[in-house]
Amino acid sequence: MKPFSILLLRSTVFFCLALLAIVSCKKDDDDGLPITNDLRVLQVNTEGNAISSGATDLSVISAFELVFSHGLNTSAFEAALSITPDADYAIAYDATNSLVTISFNTPLAYETEYTIRLPQGAYGAGGAASTGDFVFTFTTAAFEPPGLSLQSDESGFFEGETLTVTAKLDRAILEEVSMELVFSGSAQGEGVDYSASAASITIPAGQTTGSIELTALPDGDLEGEETITIALTNIVNAVEVSAQMLTVTLGDTPPSLEIAGVLSLKIAGTSTNGRAIHLRALEDIADLSVYGIGIANNGGGTDGREIDLPAISVSTGEDILLLRDVDAAGLATYFGDCYAEFEHLAESDGVNFNGDDPFELYNGNIVIETYGDVEVSGGGLEWEYTGSWAYKLAGVWEYGKVDCAIDAATLQEADCVYPFCTPLQLQGILAILWDGSGTNGGKAVHLRANRDIDDL
Repeated sequence: MKPFSILLLRSTVFFCLALLAIVSCKKDDDDGLPITNDLRVLQVNTEGNAISSGATDLSVISAFELVFSHGLNTSAFEAALSITPDADYAIAYDATNSLVTISFNTPLAYETEYTIRLPQGAYGAGGAASTGDFVFTFTTAAFEPPGLSLQSDESGFFEGETLTVTAKLDRAILEEVSMELVFSGSAQGEGVDYSASAASITIPAGQTTGSIELTALPDGDLEGEETITIALTNIVNAVEVSAQMLTVTLGDTPPSLEIAGVLSLKIAGTSTNGRAIHLRALEDIADLSVYGIGIANNGGGTDGREIDLPAISVSTGEDILLLRDVDAAGLATYFGDCYAEFEHLAESDGVNFNGDDPFELYNGNIVIETYGDVEVSGGGLEWEYTGSWAYKLAGVWEYGKVDCAIDAATLQEADCVYPFCTPLQLQGILAILWDGSGTNGGKAVHLRANRDIDDL
């Protein structure tokens, strides 16, 4: 009898386990969607994610996927489907007609609740019907305006030239951005000193820039450098990154003479004894004395023209060193062979400044170029040149560190060599490897020309 009892017990356990499995399966079925042949929307997706009715902060260019339990009778489905408020949309299907994609031909309204509705009805391809209305709501995100900035392709221009002013967004949006321009400054607009191609800028939807052109008008008068300032008003669908105030300069004609550099050295000691202004001829000049220099010691505003350049002729590309007369011997020793690279040397007791003083270049009595800001002392500012120098290369100023040439008797002893005296400068070395390059891959030497070189 014992074997029989064991067999009976095992059968009972097996039966209980099977019953438990059936009950568990039934429970799992109850937790999901009920088993039915009714037409249903199983899931709604957007941007690859399933969402529920009531979803918020959706993009105004969202597309929705409706996953149905059956393939659809597409004509019956489309006739019954509605979206409110009204929207311009298109419908696409997969091969089974059970996956419906609703996309919008034009962006939806921002921060608006929409409802997708399908009334109870028979929309299945085989006649399957829904048992109730399908109602799905969602709300679009609020509009976030992009940042707006104003810039120009050049910091200044001359009579007869044009300059492009561009409004730029930090990102593209689906709306058109517009703004009006407010012009001010010492130059007169409306066809007097300059003209603008438009008084407003529009950036089309989906783009990030819009621009206008300014044209400087020749008038034959020598007026000196003037300014044009542009601000923005009545901005639609964007916000200024910060208060935008673009200022560009307008000159009479491209100059024949420019400031190329300035030095306030402390040669072989700690006292300022190497003062000079480096000028360069951009065109042939029959009489250099037409030009002059004014020094605004310690800032505080212009002092007018104070130093006349010598009455000599100079040719295009020639360099002129205007130096303090008592500093001439020290500068000659300091520069050594480079001293002869300046085609013209001019001495004046008026070249009396410190490395924090701004100055102006004059044509007649008109300022045509300024170094620094004549209203302020340069102490502690980027353009200070105490015990050092500043040098303009390709229109961009670069600066030796303050006192980088202190106590140096010659160029070679200075921690910073005046770039003009190093016509060709080692700028970098490369040894780059890549797949298949071998050990002799991207090897190169980077050189920079600090001035024109007749024969490299």
